[in-house]
Amino acid sequence: MSKPLIVLIGTSGSGKSIIVQKLHRKYGYNDVKSYTTRPIRVDDPNDVLTHTFISIDDIAEYKDDIVADNWYNGCYYFATKQQLDQADLYVCDKPGLIKLYSNYFNRDIITIYLDVPPEIVAKRMECRGDSNEAIIQRLQYDATAFKGIKELCDFVCDNSTQEKSMDICEFIHSIIEYRR
Repeated sequence: MSKPLIVLIGTSGSGKSIIVQKLHRKYGYNDVKSYTTRPIRVDDPNDVLTHTFISIDDIAEYKDDIVADNWYNGCYYFATKQQLDQADLYVCDKPGLIKLYSNYFNRDIITIYLDVPPEIVAKRMECRGDSNEAIIQRLQYDATAFKGIKELCDFVCDNSTQEKSMDICEFIHSIIEYRR
């Protein structure tokens, strides 16, 4: 069996990037650093670890290789086939997942939705430096944008605590090892 692509999905602040970082540190798994045209979050030092920041003009260079993408808040996010072929883990949102299912067939995709209550998500966004206005806007957007997502995913995992986050990492590692 070939190694599957593990796709993590969740609202902003659900802990997707933290889980990816833990898996990279502990097991050496590689993740996709999605391309985006949004500005770097100045108050979030981890932001540069999760994305490759480009300008709108740079998108044309990748257009023939894009397999998952989405526009959010005037910014474009995308991943290429080449990135996905070389990665173990990919973080995306619902529109990205739907496009991924339609455009990427190089290996199996296993999707995990990180389920976190909105009050915990809001606290996490506040801790990373998001303004109250940005938090409210994102919570409202995510409530609509992620409607029905659980039905599209293979697994739904509660990621509301540090302990549960570690359990999810072990679960993902066991999936990858089993499929190797």
